[in-house]
Amino acid sequence: MTPETTGADLLHAVEQTLVKEVAPLLADGTVPAEARFKVLMAASAIRMVMREWHLRDELAALAVRSTDNGDLVAAIRAGRHDADVAVHERLLADAELRTSISRPGAV
Repeated sequence: MTPETTGADLLHAVEQTLVKEVAPLLADGTVPAEARFKVLMAASAIRMVMREWHLRDELAALAVRSTDNGDLVAAIRAGRHDADVAVHERLLADAELRTSISRPGAV
């Protein structure tokens, strides 16, 4: 690893190795399909972690502090934020951002 190499670079290299080199070797039928599935699942998890890492500042900016979370949930359930555009926009932005991490292109 050189000083210019980042953790994201390493994760990307591992993900690419799994997808392009390891998974094809497991597709020939000599190993259970479950093994190939696990390799591809690991590569997918790496991609999710990389997306989350790149969006960490945005996630932190949208996050509701844990001490406020219970109060906010209770207030929403009680209907106290039904007409609160700011809360709606913040929750929607948070959901869209989290969905972009787990299922890019779904939003």
